[in-house]
Amino acid sequence: MAAQQRARKQPQDHKPPEEKKQEKPTIVTVNGVRIPVDGSQMDDLEFAEAVYDLSEDPESNSLEIVQFLRKLFGDQYKTFKDAIRDEATGRVPISDVGDALADVLNQMNPNS
Repeated sequence: MAAQQRARKQPQDHKPPEEKKQEKPTIVTVNGVRIPVDGSQMDDLEFAEAVYDLSEDPESNSLEIVQFLRKLFGDQYKTFKDAIRDEATGRVPISDVGDALADVLNQMNPNS
């Protein structure tokens, strides 16, 4: 029997970890501008905290929208701002952010 050694099975808990599949970004459209948004950002406690801060007291926490938008759009934050920028004034009207953001979130999760 010594001549016949069996190959040992590797225990299941020693398997190498499976690589996580990279999610494709969701393409949203803001005023005709297509912007890739990483939906995995929503699976983040700090993102949830930013949502909570906005919803808990929107008037007192209105500046939290900047943190929220930066987390949501990541490297595409400037693209988002440029998409809603008023061409005549060069400003990004805060009054347009709410509608644009609602539209983006609806595009990312249309069933909610």
